[in-house]
Parts: sequence; C-alpha cells; structure tokens
Amino acid sequence: MIICTYDGSFEGLLSLFSECITKNIQPENIIEQSKYEPDLINEELFIPTNISAANSFRRRLRNALSAQSLKHLFFVFLSALENKEICMYRYACFGLQTGLNLNKHLSDKRVAMIHDVSLKVGCEAHRMKGLLRFRELDDGRYYAPVRTDHFVLPILASHFSKRLSAKQWVIHDVPRSTAALFDRESWYITKIEQTSAPELSQDELHCQSLWRQYFSAIAIKERINPKLQRQFLPKRYWDYLVEMQDAPAQKNNSSDDHLSS
Repeated sequence: MIICTYDGSFEGLLSLFSECITKNIQPENIIEQSKYEPDLINEELFIPTNISAANSFRRRLRNALSAQSLKHLFFVFLSALENKEICMYRYACFGLQTGLNLNKHLSDKRVAMIHDVSLKVGCEAHRMKGLLRFRELDDGRYYAPVRTDHFVLPILASHFSKRLSAKQWVIHDVPRSTAALFDRESWYITKIEQTSAPELSQDELHCQSLWRQYFSAIAIKERINPKLQRQFLPKRYWDYLVEMQDAPAQKNNSSDDHLSS
C-alpha cells in the first residue's frame, strides 16, 4: 500500500493531488512527511512541492468545481481533523467526476464531511475576528494572543491586514508556537517561542484598568448567570479576554502572563 507524503504546505498538498491524479496513483493515506512513521507494510511516496503544478491544479479545481469548493478544501486543510488529507483528496477526485454539481451531493459522505468541517473552521474564524484582543506593547506594536481548536491564523491574518493596515501587529497562536506578523505592507507566518509575557505600554495598562472597571460597573449582580455566559461564550476563549482576568499586580505583568508557563 502506498502512503503519499508532502511537506505540510497547502501548495505541497495540491502538488500531491495533481501528481496522484495525473499518474493514477491510488494512495492508502496521505500524511505530512514530518509525521510519517515508516513500517514494514506500507511504501512511502514523497511528492515534492511544485508551485507551477499546484497553481495549475488550483485553477483546474476552481473551473471544474467552483471557488466555494476550493475554499472548503482550504478550510479543511486548516482544521484539526485527523486524516484530513485523504478526505480532501477523495472530495477533489469525486468533484472532478461530478463537476459543478459536487456540493449538491450532500448525502455523500465525502461531501458531507468536508462541508461539516469547513463550516466549523469558518465559524471559529468568524468568532475570533470579534474576540481577538490586541494589546499595545512598549515598542508600539500590537500583540494579540489566541488559542483555537483549528489553525485559523491565516484567515485572521488576511482579515486584519485589511482591518488594521495602519498598524504593525503580531497575532500569536500560543499552543502551536506560531505567529502572524504584519509590517503595514504584508504578513507572513513563522514559528515563535515566547518565554515571558510581552511588556505592555502604560496607555495599554491604563485602558485595561478602565475596561475592567467598566465591565464590573455595568454588571447587574442579581442577573449574573455563569452557565448562560458559558453558553454564549465558551470558557476556552476566556484566556485572553481582559475582562475575564485579574488585574495585574505589577507594571510589567499582563493578563496573558501565563504564556511563559
């Protein structure tokens, strides 16, 4: 049985799809090469990234299926779904057979799974566009830590590069030790290791203090309902919300000081 591997990039995966379909390779599974564990049964076939082939296959999918189908594939690529690559491959192959009617086959498991996971990724990205909190640092940049189920960092970076185009900012996916950096012109994603909390500006500390006071002042004690609050805003998103953290004890501490742990 053939296990196809790639470099972990979306372009690398499209290159693999193109190669397998062109040469009629039937992979048992598709795995990122860094996660592949050799065994005595399966044969590894590494497909290197070919930007030209990836772009050509991207155009083929957009024309044969639809731009929406290509978006579904990208969102699933960003997901935490196990064995997502082989699911995406089967969806793409089925789509090349059915054409523009692909997304009407909702009773087909290959289509239903992709739609379901894509929807979850899209919903989380949309939610984080509203929940992301930027903090002004001492050096003038803006920093926003985030913790998500899926790797929605590219979606957030693309959004805020237009929304906050006049600022230099960093969006830090803390669990994945990955960050999107924007320099007022373009953004890129890189690995980042943070051993201590970033030092906030005095204006930021003052604004955080005022926001906590406001949040506390408008609360009606008799109507506080923690259970309902968690239904509207799951607790896993509370880590980096200023109003959900205790006030800093010292100047250099911030509401995300547990990042260094």
